Amino acid sequence: MSDLDPVSRYPLLLSTHKQPIHSKSRTIADPWLLELMPEAFIEMNPLDAQRLDIQSGDQVRVVSATNARGMTGRIRLISGIRPGVITFPAAFGHWQYGSGRWRVNGRSFEGDPTRNAPVRLNAVMRLDPDLAAPDGWTIGLEDPVGGGADYYDTRVRVEKV
Repeated sequence: MSDLDPVSRYPLLLSTHKQPIHSKSRTIADPWLLELMPEAFIEMNPLDAQRLDIQSGDQVRVVSATNARGMTGRIRLISGIRPGVITFPAAFGHWQYGSGRWRVNGRSFEGDPTRNAPVRLNAVMRLDPDLAAPDGWTIGLEDPVGGGADYYDTRVRVEKV
């Protein structure tokens, strides 16, 4: 992977974690939990932020080799995050799960935009170059042991917006 995602261009590893009150994807639908924690942040070590001239609360863009447009969100600096790693909580930023708009039998339905509260960085996760279809469609990397999504092998770059 280092040939595809050079550390010189993508110096940080992307990780994910679960918050104590938002531990599964379904907790985003709970209004009481959203009242306690309405927004998620991209979290980074202060040493990395200092090198990038980023302050807590800044808007940043996270870019990967397979998503040059990147995803944006607010940064929170936490000394407990390992230098060289950024992380985001897994429960936020659903593009569906009742957050979008849709039509059924000619009727329009509006979702709940709080369920799409920032930030979810799944879109910047590394896609598997060996499984790409001719039309370019592919999937994210999978863990070779457990077979689940590989959340820990994506290299990214963080840019201040």
